[in-house]
Amino acid sequence: MGQIAKKIGVEHQVILMVDVGDLREGIMIENVLDTVRKVVGMEGIRLVGLGTNMGCFGGVLPEYRNLNVLVKLGKMIETKLGVTMKKFKPSVPIGNIGRDAFGNIPEFADVGIRNKAIVALGKQDAYIEGLIPVDKEVTILGASSDHTILDITDITRKIRVGDELAFHVTYSGLLSVSQSRYVKKVFRKDNVWLN
Repeated sequence: MGQIAKKIGVEHQVILMVDVGDLREGIMIENVLDTVRKVVGMEGIRLVGLGTNMGCFGGVLPEYRNLNVLVKLGKMIETKLGVTMKKFKPSVPIGNIGRDAFGNIPEFADVGIRNKAIVALGKQDAYIEGLIPVDKEVTILGASSDHTILDITDITRKIRVGDELAFHVTYSGLLSVSQSRYVKKVFRKDNVWLN
């Protein structure tokens, strides 16, 4: 990203997302300083702040304790700068659980530390319960309006940012994506793309 920004003569401003308990997106708190150290060293990239997400995937409520983490990290960044980003996160959100973005109180099984991925497909796009990952080792953990959280711990191939994951669909899944204006429809017959 930094190389492309430099090549086209722009400075890309970045807000570093930090996971303070909801487990939807962001790096874990203990990895922020090293990550910032790396980001600050990139040409074409300028770190402009820290962000977080609350009351969404895990339904964790925004409280002084978890939001003040960003303030403390901001102060530490001013003096130190640091930590490598990791994809591994606990399987259960950290903090008091309230209602998620859809009014539900989510429940989670504690299966330890897991490797997770976030994909740009959410409840506004598809009936998530009607999607079945083609990779049998991938598990759908849940979704917000525009993103789905996957457990990719057991997948045998390496998943990188930008990779595509395929899903089989049930009838309800097919119906929902067919009607969604947010989903591009591409058809194929006998493994030949028709459009």
